[in-house]
Amino acid sequence: MIRTILAAAVYLLVVTAQADDDLQAWIDEEVSSGKTLAISAASLSDDELTYYAGGKLSPDGEAVPDQHSQYEIGSITKSFTDLLLAEMVERGAVSYDTTIADILGDEVVFANQDLPKITLLQLATHTSGLPRMPPDFAPTDPLDPFKGYDDAALYKSLGITRDKQPLGNFYAYSNLGVGLLGHLLGRVHGAGYEAALEELVLEPLGLGRTGFERAAGSVTAFSSGGVVKDWSIDSLAGAGSLRSTTADLMRLARIQLGLVDNPLAHDLADDREIMTEAGAFDVTRVWHVGGSPEGDFFWHNGGTGGFDSFFGFRPSTGDAVAIIASGDSNPTARGLEWLGWDGPR
Repeated sequence: MIRTILAAAVYLLVVTAQADDDLQAWIDEEVSSGKTLAISAASLSDDELTYYAGGKLSPDGEAVPDQHSQYEIGSITKSFTDLLLAEMVERGAVSYDTTIADILGDEVVFANQDLPKITLLQLATHTSGLPRMPPDFAPTDPLDPFKGYDDAALYKSLGITRDKQPLGNFYAYSNLGVGLLGHLLGRVHGAGYEAALEELVLEPLGLGRTGFERAAGSVTAFSSGGVVKDWSIDSLAGAGSLRSTTADLMRLARIQLGLVDNPLAHDLADDREIMTEAGAFDVTRVWHVGGSPEGDFFWHNGGTGGFDSFFGFRPSTGDAVAIIASGDSNPTARGLEWLGWDGPR
């Protein structure tokens, strides 16, 4: 499934900041092990941007990855979906208190009468009480699990979700919740989630290599020593369907850090307000929050069938890191290490 990787091994990781860590040596080791096809990474420190890469775009080719090579970024998509929410709130299209019922009306008959009262803010912050995945989610292709899960399937699932179960109001990570958020925002926009995100977030940010379709120079999905399928995500696209590059993620980092003027309508600093606790990390409307000796950092990660990714930035020092891998490496552990995560805040 779409993953935000908060494994026990990562929770127990306690490190010191390593802004000068040799990412290239780690990349070379991961690629030479055979478990990973390609890795692109980038770091920003003291306003100095450095790119790293290793491996090949495909097992049978000679082309090598660089900062413009495109990978699936999985659940980092959720951060973009939440930026879309903030933009649409700022523009007056919705509010954070807008509910599912406000948008869907009577199009869905809910078994749980509390479910249509869930707000867009609760969907963004994983406090809606919705499960991680739809209750009737049954992939016909385990290698492309979201294929065919369309709007009709989503509405059917919503109708039976949490039947006779109370909704919690605590943090519980939900692909269903943020995927639904993207769908709802797309309905309000009128042209769907992908069009809304491209128009209101991706284009203003200048992220020309971030999108939903495989572009030239894309890296092949790779896992367990072989090529696997790209994922096709339909109604839950807001939870994990984007593809991106380290160059684009570093542009986003520079905007977040104030090194490039913010082209969006809303104040990006507002996205850093902590909304809820989530175990080892706190959560804002957009980001996970980690502590380090040099200050809090904001991050998200992701994983699909053949890719894993990490993106994080620290406003207090102007540092940022992005790592995207095709294969079975662990960019999250490496990214948290680079940012100096020292355990629960």
